[in-house]
Amino acid sequence: GKIMAEGELPGPTTLLTMVPGDFKAEDGQTDQPAEVTSVPAPSLDELRITLKQYIEPEVGDVDISTEPILIAVGRGIQQEANLELAEELASALGGTVCASRPVVDQGWLPTSRLVGKSGKSVKPKIFLAIGISGAPEHVEAITGSETIIAINTDPAAPIFDIAKYGANVDLFELVPALTEQLQQAK
Repeated sequence: GKIMAEGELPGPTTLLTMVPGDFKAEDGQTDQPAEVTSVPAPSLDELRITLKQYIEPEVGDVDISTEPILIAVGRGIQQEANLELAEELASALGGTVCASRPVVDQGWLPTSRLVGKSGKSVKPKIFLAIGISGAPEHVEAITGSETIIAINTDPAAPIFDIAKYGANVDLFELVPALTEQLQQAK
């Protein structure tokens, strides 16, 4: 795996939380069961949690967290009409289109397609990032992907730091050519 941050945890008690599915299960180092410690939890009244807003998920949309191939679009797609490029590529690959925060904020794709800290964490076999710079909130949500491929005109885009394959080219030239090659191969 890749280390996102290092830190020191002072004090006698340390609590770590992880999102289910973020790490692959490894074979145990010992055949001895782990020690389980029960800790009393505070009541809901003690927590003082207040629901501010509930957003209904879009009906009939796909669950991007279970899709094996994701074509993700970012700010580099420039306008809603250009989503068709990603949709055609997704169709040729048998994948699903998802997005980073700027695309969803523009209303070009529903929130159910958002990959990121405030969206969904994903771990597809292939994650193809088109026009995504790689903000930490987005990167955090895709680190479980088997293969990350990035297309971006900015050679210093952070997405290239985690991508297995990267193309520092104009997406408007590469994506249509790639789609055409895939369609011809079928």
